[in-house]
Formats: sequence, structure tokens, C-alpha cells
Amino acid sequence: MAEETFAAGTPEGPISGHTGGTGAPVLLLHGGPAISDYTDMLGPELGEWRWARYQQRGLPPSAVGGPFTVAKHVADAVAVLDTLGIEQAVVLGHSWGGHLALHLALVQPGRVAGLVIVDPLGAVGDGGVTEMGQELTARLSPAAATRLREVDARLEGPDPTDDDALASLTLVWPGQPGCVAAALAKVRAQAGLS
Repeated sequence: MAEETFAAGTPEGPISGHTGGTGAPVLLLHGGPAISDYTDMLGPELGEWRWARYQQRGLPPSAVGGPFTVAKHVADAVAVLDTLGIEQAVVLGHSWGGHLALHLALVQPGRVAGLVIVDPLGAVGDGGVTEMGQELTARLSPAAATRLREVDARLEGPDPTDDDALASLTLVWPGQPGCVAAALAKVRAQAGLS
């Protein structure tokens, strides 16, 4: 997906990201925090959207200093929207990014046209993570399921790595064929976006 880089200014330093596409705007919020942005893998799902994604504070090239509060992360998301001249966007958040999207919608409801929340923190109980994991594993090929068990075992061990977290996401996301595109299409229709 063709993209341009941007940097939104904050008192603690830049919030750096990428933008591209055309159409109604969608802001992508990765999980974490303190892990690298992985939302570029959604590129094939975003054909008719003007998308923006960014590295949340805590890791370069974005500001590495705190405070690391929800309020500061919300302010960073608003700074990104302001920098890109986006008055209102659909916000798609995964895991911590879903939690952040909910807070953004509460604090700045006029900036949020709709929400697509994927396995967020703080939704209901554990968010159905056990059942979701079982369903996603059932959708994988036997070889991919074996690889996922190996990666997840390392993630549960004493020395988990970002590479293993990314490998886990890379294995699992393809098990959700079309779910992101379908969710975005539904929000587009409900929000009356063209």
C-alpha cells in the first residue's frame, strides 16, 4: 500500500506514522502499548479508505518519554487527526488500541464517526479471548496451528520477544478472512460514509 510519513507534534516529541489511500478516513490503533505498530498488515482490507496509522509513544520513531497515561495516548490520537486535517474518522483499534479507541470516543465523540473494536481491553470480562483463540486456531492449517502453539509457548515463557508477538499476530490474522473488511463496510454503511 502506497503511503506517506507524517509526524504529529506533542510537547514530549513527535508521534510518527504513515497515511495513504483515499475515501472516508479511518484511524488505525495498534495493540500494546510499547510494541511496534503492526497495522500495515491491514493494507489489503483498506482499499476505499483514507487510512492513518502511527507508532504510539514509547517506541521510536515516536516520542519515547511519558507520561504513559490513557489521557496522553488520547491526546496523541487527537494530535494525529489534527496534523492530518481529519475532523472525524472511523477508528479501528485492536487490543490496547481498542481500549484507546473507546476512550477517544468518550473524550472526543465528535471526532469519531464509528468504531471497529477487535478484542479490546476493558470491553466485557476477558473479551472472549479464550473462545476467540479456539476459533482462530480452528481456522488455521495444521502446520500453522503447530507453529502458533510453539510461538505462544515462547510468549508465555520467561523471555517473550517482539518477534514472537509479531509472528503470533501474523499467523492468527489470516484466520479471520474478510472480518476486518466486513466490519469496516458495516461501519461505513451505519455512519453514512461514502
